[in-house]
Amino acid sequence: LGAIANGNLIDTTNVMPGPQPPAYAGFDAANTALPLNGLNSWASFNNPPGLNITNQITLEAWVQPAATQGTVARIISHGPQTLSSYLGALGGENYGPFTNAITNSSEVFLRMDGGGATYSVGSAFYDDSTGITNFNEATFAVPASDLGTTNWIYLAGTYDGVHWNLYRNGTLVASQASTNGP
Repeated sequence: LGAIANGNLIDTTNVMPGPQPPAYAGFDAANTALPLNGLNSWASFNNPPGLNITNQITLEAWVQPAATQGTVARIISHGPQTLSSYLGALGGENYGPFTNAITNSSEVFLRMDGGGATYSVGSAFYDDSTGITNFNEATFAVPASDLGTTNWIYLAGTYDGVHWNLYRNGTLVASQASTNGP
């Protein structure tokens, strides 16, 4: 979407060496990457209508995961479930403040889960009236060699209208049938 996405960097800039030749053919020798610490740095594209995809989608990124990860390490995410405090839950009754609650939300993601244990691609919906989170995803165990090294890993996740598919370095590593796409 280019300029339509109105992207901005939060608390970081492209200062880390990215994938570069000869190990990664086709990249510029001066290629830089965005170092993200998983705590207070990210790139934001806000919510342009062009990113509200409801059918087939591809999410892809070159990543260099640190040795340790948070419980959920989002690589690409649209509409993440965020914690909030709100009043008026449970059918509109005022039961007082609900701190760190998740309101109805949906998310499409390419991420690492379980503290770096798995790569996953898919979608999730949280319904605060039932307290149920419905995940539709394909997952793959992260090889130990992916964590804490200088190697770059190419991850791609797709929804083809029938399956969530996860690719690592160009190889299909997981596929899960799902009627719930993005």
